[in-house]
Parts: sequence; structure tokens; C-alpha cells
Amino acid sequence: MNLEIKTYYVVHRTRDEWGHKGDFVGIFTDKEKAKVASENKGWYGGPGSIEKHKGFEHGENVLILREYDQTVFLVADRDYEEYKTKLQESGLAKLTQAEKLALGLE
Repeated sequence: MNLEIKTYYVVHRTRDEWGHKGDFVGIFTDKEKAKVASENKGWYGGPGSIEKHKGFEHGENVLILREYDQTVFLVADRDYEEYKTKLQESGLAKLTQAEKLALGLE
């Protein structure tokens, strides 16, 4: 297996005025796309958090190398919002018409 280490920009929402990270937004190879994705994801409509990391692709996942002292951690979601949308669509497709009506979805 040949792995190519690339630069990725990881975007999170910020949940307070001190810039503490909130929900995961996405991982991007292009800094400008990361900036666009971070718009209005911060405290009171400001930009969200963008962090630059090294990582590599493995199948459909992007594995981010995060250094903390001598330990390397891996994060494996490329785009949580896209994953969540697909998961919701998949779940809705499994419901019967009666179940959708009972849940107020139709």
C-alpha cells in the first residue's frame, strides 16, 4: 500500500468567544474551500475554527495525523454533515408510509 501524506484543513464550529471547538464541519484539501465552509460557523456568526494537519486517504476516509507529545491520533470522518445527511436519507427510506405519517414527516 502506497500512502501519500497531504495537507488537510479541518473545520469545526466554535461554541464560545474563546474559540473552543464545537461540532465537526468537514475536512478540505483546499484552504479557500475550508474558509468558505467555516463562514458563519463561529461565535455570533463569525468564522469557525480551521486547523491545518497532515493526513492521508484510506478508501473513502481521510485519516488525520494529530501530534500530541509522542502520540499520533487518527480521525476518520471526511465530512460529517454529508455522512449525517446520507444516514438520515437511508433511515427515512426504511420507514413505511404509515410510520412517516405517525412521525409527522408527511
